[in-house]
Amino acid sequence: MYVSSQINPLQTIQAVDPSLTYINEFKAGTLVYLVQRNSSLYILKMAPLYEEWGLGYTEMLKSFLQREYEVLQRIKGVENVSQLEQVYETPNGTIALLKKYIEGTELKEGIYLSTKSQLRRTVSIMHERGISGLDLTRGRDSGSYKNIISSADGNKASLIDFDHCKLKEKDKDYEEKKGRDISDLSLL
Repeated sequence: MYVSSQINPLQTIQAVDPSLTYINEFKAGTLVYLVQRNSSLYILKMAPLYEEWGLGYTEMLKSFLQREYEVLQRIKGVENVSQLEQVYETPNGTIALLKKYIEGTELKEGIYLSTKSQLRRTVSIMHERGISGLDLTRGRDSGSYKNIISSADGNKASLIDFDHCKLKEKDKDYEEKKGRDISDLSLL
């Protein structure tokens, strides 16, 4: 459900951090904005500040953001994944995540063998850190992979979205999703 047209991005971003400049909005289930601070680009991901989308939906988004925050803490410093720059507490008691922007486009079919090897290493590190359910083939039916960004030359791929990941100590379907990640790698 994409309904953020009801929300003013400029006001929303300014309420979180007045030093951020709005550049663009991405179509997603949460509020996801491309923003700029000084000369650096970032992704700001957050739930609505108020109950524009209804209490149940907003609460669900808050839990997804909390999960993504937990994952980002565990993968700090891992290559080829989106890195957390800053966390904000918002007026509605949730968090907003400011992540470093990774230049590129959604990964398309037919990636380089070296890129597959990178992704295998990255997924292996994520599993070692107790994270699975990476949704690697999300969007495959439309011809691109929504959670993997490819560099312009196709030699580097990065994982960018972690709000639906499973954590080994919290989720009973962790092992099932880990197996799915491995299977998904073979589909790339």
